[in-house]
Amino acid sequence: MKGRQAEPGGARPAAALMWFFSGIPVHLQDMVFTEGYSIENDLYIDSNIERILDSEERKNHSVMIAEVCRWFAYEVDKYKKGLDYRSDPVLSRLVPVTGYTCCPNYLRDLGFCEPPADLLAEIARNYGLALRGRLLYEIIVRFTHAPKRGSRKYSYAALKELSSVYGAKGRLVTRIIDDIRLKLGIGGSEGQFVLNV
Repeated sequence: MKGRQAEPGGARPAAALMWFFSGIPVHLQDMVFTEGYSIENDLYIDSNIERILDSEERKNHSVMIAEVCRWFAYEVDKYKKGLDYRSDPVLSRLVPVTGYTCCPNYLRDLGFCEPPADLLAEIARNYGLALRGRLLYEIIVRFTHAPKRGSRKYSYAALKELSSVYGAKGRLVTRIIDDIRLKLGIGGSEGQFVLNV
């Protein structure tokens, strides 16, 4: 399939995940889709999971997100041109644990060049929806596992569980549930579909 490339560590990105940038194929318009790249993205946004970071962590998180957006905009640009691309990097290779910026050697090995400014701005503005959800959670885990954080550590699984609890009644998740309810012709009291988390 055009636009697929093996990842370091054997992972292969699904071209369908790039529908966020190219649009959902017409023959699938009747399906219910997430607003973002995946359900993880919608939960990430609705739960406001970044609130677990303190002010210093948020500052460094912003730097790291900007860097990852820069890399991803380069990959999306390749996807839009029909070239091989990567969508799911090994985070520790892309952004070494000792810092918050992309590894120059890793970028050089990719053949990185600066992406179009408008594409980068779009991804940066909507990073919670545009970057892969798993990658967003891995970045948060990086901060919550820092040695200076003490006992307030959160694993990937714990962050997803927190997001499920706090995001279950959010705007994006509720829209998915309502769309499923409408497609199935079911509903709770006054049109509400009950979600048990």
